[in-house]
Amino acid sequence: MNWFRFGRAQTAIYALATFALVATAAWRAESLYGERGRLIKISRVQAATLALGTATYVDRTIDVAELLSDDVRQHIAQRGGLRSITLPDLRSYIAGKVNETTMRDYLTIVDNSGNPLVLSDRVTPPNINLSDRDWFKAIQRGAENYIGPAVVSRLGRNIVYTYTKKLDPIGGEPDGVVDVAIRSQAVKKPSDRLTGEPQTQVWTTDGRMILASFMTFDPHGNAALPRAPFAKAPAQGAGFLKSPGGDLIVAYQRTGGLIATVTFSRREILAPWQRRVWLSVALLILLTAITALLVWFAASLVARDVKARGEMEKSAGALAMAVAQRDTLLKEIHHRVKNNLQVTSSLIDMQARQFEDEAVRVAFKRMQQRLHAIGMVHDVLYGEQGVSIIDMRDYLTRLCQEVARANGTSERKIDMALDIAPIVLAAEQATSLGLCASEVLVNAFKHAFPETGGGEIAVRLYEIAGQVELIIHDNGFGIAPPEGGKSLGMRLIRAFASQLGGSFAFESDGGTTFRLNFTRARAGQ
Repeated sequence: MNWFRFGRAQTAIYALATFALVATAAWRAESLYGERGRLIKISRVQAATLALGTATYVDRTIDVAELLSDDVRQHIAQRGGLRSITLPDLRSYIAGKVNETTMRDYLTIVDNSGNPLVLSDRVTPPNINLSDRDWFKAIQRGAENYIGPAVVSRLGRNIVYTYTKKLDPIGGEPDGVVDVAIRSQAVKKPSDRLTGEPQTQVWTTDGRMILASFMTFDPHGNAALPRAPFAKAPAQGAGFLKSPGGDLIVAYQRTGGLIATVTFSRREILAPWQRRVWLSVALLILLTAITALLVWFAASLVARDVKARGEMEKSAGALAMAVAQRDTLLKEIHHRVKNNLQVTSSLIDMQARQFEDEAVRVAFKRMQQRLHAIGMVHDVLYGEQGVSIIDMRDYLTRLCQEVARANGTSERKIDMALDIAPIVLAAEQATSLGLCASEVLVNAFKHAFPETGGGEIAVRLYEIAGQVELIIHDNGFGIAPPEGGKSLGMRLIRAFASQLGGSFAFESDGGTTFRLNFTRARAGQ
């Protein structure tokens, strides 16, 4: 049974520890999963917002560049083309047009051979040729206008992207181009990009990259242009593009002839989250180890408790057996004492028959009655199971009836009136009280009534607040204490009252009343 209980306790401890660990792991996993989803969602919102802002800004700058180039083309055409307009006039006009806008644009007029004629920020153009630029080549191939990718300007304008438009032909011959260079201060080196920082790119609808937030340039100032993240321009105005492997979040915004994309790396934005995951795993392992240690300690305590309980149960069993053996021995002792008292009483009776003197026989008879009173106590104890207290109602009733029978109350017509409360006393007190009552009753039967004529003896026993009182009253002659107070009977009454720790008195009031008062002993006293 102990091992069964121990197994149940162990199972409960292990189940509770496992539940706590699983609940903690599930709660943390759910929290981390929710955090991951929030990070992805925030990144998607940021990408879409940034794509919209970038597309709107670049489209507006291209619109301004287109307006500037149209005004310049119209001004040159009105003056007969590049061959007819004077350079000071053209330079003055261009300088004025640039100041009309808040954009930091640079206007350059290039002839049909790629040589710069007029620059908005210089009085004298540098001695360079721009015929190798993509925007010049595109115009030469017949394009009316062209948005060129970002380059490192040879004219010292840092990183610019261009909007180029060809001038109206004069006499059927190409007359040159007007180029609007738009400076971008947001372009950085790829090595300057921080972990988790997005890559912003602007594309044409045919997949040419115009501008990016992080770009690489060759020694000639030309950009290394990557492939577009789309094979075909998306039809919708905004959304997200699929990436190979699914590691990238690519938001796009389409406006005019341009498409702006913003790219986040899932791996980079989730790097701090991934560190928290590993930290959570480490903490869970540590928590598991600590929990296992505590569970082992708790199981050890339970094992020790079960062992202690087993030993206690064994001790209790041994104690119960000892108590049972004690009760058996006590019962046997009481039985043997009762038998011995009966044998002694029989011996006394046999001895009394050897005497002719009536006084001697009466003395022996009194001795028999005293032994009988003691024997009745052992008879009661023998009949109980492990009880060392006496029910005084049963004991005194039997004692009074036995004393009355021995003194011939039926023939003498002496009535007994008993009023005995259900009081229990320890065997020692019950014996002393019984012997005392027996002495008083025998004395009353002997001296209070004539041989004929009848009478009554009333016996009352009650208890108030732990104080027990025995009252024996007869309506006889009203005699003094037994034999003047110096007889053996009186000495016995005095001795029994002393054993009870009480006091007694005889009163004459139309008979004789005996009162005995004592304190009932508590259990174990």
